[in-house]
Amino acid sequence: MKTSEIEAWVFQIVDQVANNQPNEDSRVELKRTWIDTYKAAREIAGHVNANRGENVLWIIGLDEKEGIIGADKKELANWLPQVWHYFKEIHPEVTDLNVQINGKTLVALLFSGDRIPFVIKNKAFGHADAGSVELEVPWREGCHTRSARRSDLIRILVPMSQLPKVEFLGASIIVLPRNEQDFEARITAHLYLYPYQFQTLAIPAHRCELNARIDTIEFGESEKIVLKALNDSSGGKSEPLINCTKTEAIVYGPGLLDVNAYSIKLPASTVFPPFDALLTVKISLFDIGKALVMSENLKRISIGPNQEIIARWSFGKQGF
Repeated sequence: MKTSEIEAWVFQIVDQVANNQPNEDSRVELKRTWIDTYKAAREIAGHVNANRGENVLWIIGLDEKEGIIGADKKELANWLPQVWHYFKEIHPEVTDLNVQINGKTLVALLFSGDRIPFVIKNKAFGHADAGSVELEVPWREGCHTRSARRSDLIRILVPMSQLPKVEFLGASIIVLPRNEQDFEARITAHLYLYPYQFQTLAIPAHRCELNARIDTIEFGESEKIVLKALNDSSGGKSEPLINCTKTEAIVYGPGLLDVNAYSIKLPASTVFPPFDALLTVKISLFDIGKALVMSENLKRISIGPNQEIIARWSFGKQGF
């Protein structure tokens, strides 16, 4: 979700509060101020788990009765790592945004549900009379957070079992000169898709994302995403199982798919450190309302003196 969409969502919620309208969106939580970090960890995990993969929005500094209170975003830098400490193995990805309204600041936190279920460590485990429960899968019910039941977990896990299998075969990042002010980056991810029981999938190009980070350098949004099917070129008469147009890929069965991001602008003053790049690929499966998220480290590749390439990273053995 783009930052402009998050901001518009916050404005909508603020208007509802100002007009004493109930917020009926189960994905939204309003917090008057920063809350205890262990309580926050349970509530975030329970909120995202119960929404079964949908993004969840928290707004800090907004009270349902008092309206805009305001919050200090500086506290986020200390608060969030303490919250993540209570998550076992992984935590939700988060996008944070300052929203200025009437001279006060609201902090919007958009938590991604792509990698549910999330598990929380029991804060009391290991202490006297704390019991033997080490981990918990929290679940939100109404305004309260409880431990998930078997039926809750089935609601999460059965749809996930129907997701296609995806193998990340290779990827590359290439930075080229664009003009005197900008470099241009191009990213390609090479995937092998195997749909569940040969289900038909629609993958819209506008809902695919390729995000790269190299140390403190983040690549911005691409101007264009292109999906390309790598079908059999041997001249056989078999029908391709993945068909791509300018707007989407339709997947009928197993096959190879390239996700390409073009025209990612970077300032020409950017100095690229000799570090690995972290590439995150997200493809949304329109038919089943889920997204697949994969990450890989790409190695920095040395560039010859006669090449016009500014910098390059790659992994895999598929021509990258």
